[in-house]
Amino acid sequence: MAAVADRIVRAVRATAHRRFTEWTKARVWAKLHRLVLDELGPRGELDWSRCAIDSVNMRALKRGN
Repeated sequence: MAAVADRIVRAVRATAHRRFTEWTKARVWAKLHRLVLDELGPRGELDWSRCAIDSVNMRALKRGN
């Protein structure tokens, strides 16, 4: 019985990983984040006093060399 359970767990994990990867490539998480912000913002339900901004992204010059 444990072998069957292990196969099921591996299949579920593989499916979850595949879907997560597809959704990440499709920018589902960024779109969802924007939808939540757009919903909460007008209702005054965002506490911007606890906001953090990170600007680490930079363009690689000379192809990263």
